[in-house]
Amino acid sequence: MGKKKWKASFLAVLFLALCCACTAHEPIQEEVSSALPESQPQQEEAQKVFESSLSFVNPHSGPGAASSDGYYDYHTLPDGSVILMYTDYATKTRVPLCSSPSCVHQDETCSAWYAYTGGGMLPLVVGQRLVLAVNGSNDSIAQENATEPYIEAMALDGTGKEKVISLPDGMMFESPFVTDDTSFYAICSQTQIDEGGQTVLSQRQLIKFDLEQKNYTVLHTFENAGAYLEGCTADSLLVRTVDSTSGGEKDAVVQYSLSSQSVKEIVSWKPPCIGRVFSDQFYLFDPASCELSALDCTSGTKIVLGTLGSLEAPFTAVQFKDKIDDRLIYEAITVGETTSVTQYFAFDLTNKTSVELTLKTQDTMHETPLIVLAEFGDNLLVSPAARVEMVNISASDGTTLPMPSLSYQYTLMTKADYWNNQPNYMSMDTAM
Repeated sequence: MGKKKWKASFLAVLFLALCCACTAHEPIQEEVSSALPESQPQQEEAQKVFESSLSFVNPHSGPGAASSDGYYDYHTLPDGSVILMYTDYATKTRVPLCSSPSCVHQDETCSAWYAYTGGGMLPLVVGQRLVLAVNGSNDSIAQENATEPYIEAMALDGTGKEKVISLPDGMMFESPFVTDDTSFYAICSQTQIDEGGQTVLSQRQLIKFDLEQKNYTVLHTFENAGAYLEGCTADSLLVRTVDSTSGGEKDAVVQYSLSSQSVKEIVSWKPPCIGRVFSDQFYLFDPASCELSALDCTSGTKIVLGTLGSLEAPFTAVQFKDKIDDRLIYEAITVGETTSVTQYFAFDLTNKTSVELTLKTQDTMHETPLIVLAEFGDNLLVSPAARVEMVNISASDGTTLPMPSLSYQYTLMTKADYWNNQPNYMSMDTAM
């Protein structure tokens, strides 16, 4: 098999490993039943009337999925297969999404186990259901378990699994997502492997996946442009596009209205300006003036928020990373004659000031700002440490390929400690 296909599979495994815990413990069998989320009665769900209001899901780092009570992600086993995991905020435990007390969580006998397929799976919570968007794979490493892309839905406790939508081979999901509690919306691309083993991407499409009708609809195709779903208003989807075909890069935010099924551009900019959507707000940084401004994508109101850095000591580059509560988190790089400095700040949208964030996620390769996975009330689920572990992927020819896998430790902390750079992490038990 060609090296390029090995490389494609390496990226897929590395992607799956981003959500794995690194602290080893004995299985917490007595806590499995109490830690798993409760399934909602079907008749109660059927009686619930959902408003046609959109919400942005998976807004933070990592490919996991947050509900109001916990967090879903994966633990990668030594052979590249994965166990679906659930972190319960109340009990501070992380357990397989499996209700069997005697299960060893190692193979197909576990209801939370999934074979390695090479393409990766993205979890998201849609209403009272946990959904897996499975990219599938057709590479020769995963030949024995090769599958076309599909969408699987289940109750929040992992029961009642159902493959609700089958998709064309090569369709790739991209996180994050938008949901209206019965459907979800995503940017997808069609991929193919050419004769040289290279992955070829087609145009990106905005697609609605209806879990009730068990079908999907292509809403819009983005011609000659990169497209990234970044937010939503109550009834429209906000997509950032990047177009490099007109002699220079042009970035824009386009709004797709679900009611009128129309697309319109609401703002555009060119480098070196930096723009990003969070929820229904668009933020723009102009390095020439150090000015930070915002556009409310619902009302169309534009305001100047303040400055990042100063004209006397300007940042060389700025990148928006996240938004938590009323604080915009950004990375700032200052390049000197011989050195460069990277810092992370939180810009308070209320008092218009920036405070440096110094907490880090430590791993064996490099140091990054503290990874925030989810927020709930006055608390955060974070990852303060990570390590590299090796997994051995079996190919169809009987050989194995060792691949590095990043395994992250999970813990909880208060938002107050996060903003004040206090590493007061709460202890958490994990069964894997």
